[in-house]
Amino acid sequence: MSGGDPASGRRPAPRPRRALLGAASDATAPRWQRLGAAWMIGALPLAALLGTSAVGLFAFLTALIGEGAAYTWLLNVSALSGFIAWVGIAVCHFRFRRAYVHQGHDLAALPYRAPLFPLGPILAFAMCIVVILGQNYEAIFAGNLAHVASSYIGLPVFAALWLGHRLVTRTRMVPLEQIDVSGTNVAAGR
Repeated sequence: MSGGDPASGRRPAPRPRRALLGAASDATAPRWQRLGAAWMIGALPLAALLGTSAVGLFAFLTALIGEGAAYTWLLNVSALSGFIAWVGIAVCHFRFRRAYVHQGHDLAALPYRAPLFPLGPILAFAMCIVVILGQNYEAIFAGNLAHVASSYIGLPVFAALWLGHRLVTRTRMVPLEQIDVSGTNVAAGR
């Protein structure tokens, strides 16, 4: 025997760990994984083990809560992510135009000017926030915490990813006078 049946969950999956370790060694993996390549316990790559274990834990949880419920939760995360992305687009559009004018550029030089600015991005922002908050308001008023958690699961997921990124990269809000509105850094790939 080679240590147990892989389908039973009693044996760690060595192939995904080795694939992640190989990608980290070739510098084709994400930065956290490349840093994690150095975290070894004997011959065991700890970051790769934690990553593959997290996926396995998620698969186990889907079996625990039921496939239909897991699908609903994933669907809600996906749907909410789309509205969160549109909130970000509205904020970026608003801040870009403000920075463009703040830096003394003429709006006539833009290849496209949104006709409803500044109302358009403000309205888009407000509408998306209303949709996000009204996702399942009936469950809130009914006190059904399971449905509330299912409907709004994307918010803590987004907040955790966003805050994690902010903490790791130590980024801050860029002041209007420092925003690159020329497009040269984007074109140069910087």
